[in-house]
Amino acid sequence: MEKNIKVCVRGGSSFLGCHLIKKLLQKGYTVHATMKNLGDELKVGLLKNLSFADTRLILFQADVYNADSFAPDIHGCEVVIHMATPFQHSAEITLYKSTSEAAIAGVVSISIKDDGSGYKESIDETCWTPLNIAIPHEDDFVMRYTHSKTLAEQALLSQQGSTDMDIISLGCGLVGGNELLHFVPPSEAILLSQIKRDHQTYSLLRFLDAALGKVDFVHVEDVAAAHIFCIENSVPAGRYLCANSYLKSQYSRNCSSLSNS
Repeated sequence: MEKNIKVCVRGGSSFLGCHLIKKLLQKGYTVHATMKNLGDELKVGLLKNLSFADTRLILFQADVYNADSFAPDIHGCEVVIHMATPFQHSAEITLYKSTSEAAIAGVVSISIKDDGSGYKESIDETCWTPLNIAIPHEDDFVMRYTHSKTLAEQALLSQQGSTDMDIISLGCGLVGGNELLHFVPPSEAILLSQIKRDHQTYSLLRFLDAALGKVDFVHVEDVAAAHIFCIENSVPAGRYLCANSYLKSQYSRNCSSLSNS
């Protein structure tokens, strides 16, 4: 695919989003990036300070709880990469009953827009956890988040065949390697939870272990490279996993215990 095309990145100020935008700009792409609040000077400044952002980056304000607000960012783009997802839900400020409804509306909005934009490909960064398997966790937010991400991916993939787009779902392992954000992103906090003896965050690592059998890991640079590979090559539509190592949290816990003995 030619480098003079436009790529839309929804959730551009996220951990994965900002690293992907950095790589896209370096490779010559024009990027349409969405953010929840263009008044957030710290997040806006981070993106605007990236190399080539002054000529090839356009920022849009969009609310994941308002699917229609995403329409302008898609216009003119051939690729849409959807990384935005709702975290907190309030029935008083949204039309949706839950984070799951909002997440589904956000991804489906990619496939139902018919405004002549001409976009051809959608890549969804998400995860799929079987909903029929009960994996308890003390934090209800974790369960709602997992549920919404799973249903959103299923909803988007169900559009394959009913649209001209090629829909690719790229599930990522637990991501580390932050070099842009001024804070430690949640995925890295989980990675560091045993070293820092953060029991609350460590429970998330154990949850992933129970859900997946082993915890898969991947560097953020590899995640960005995988997305760009899907853009530049004829990758068949469907679901893919982006990870390069796997570990049982019990093994690492044993190693941690040995190192402190």
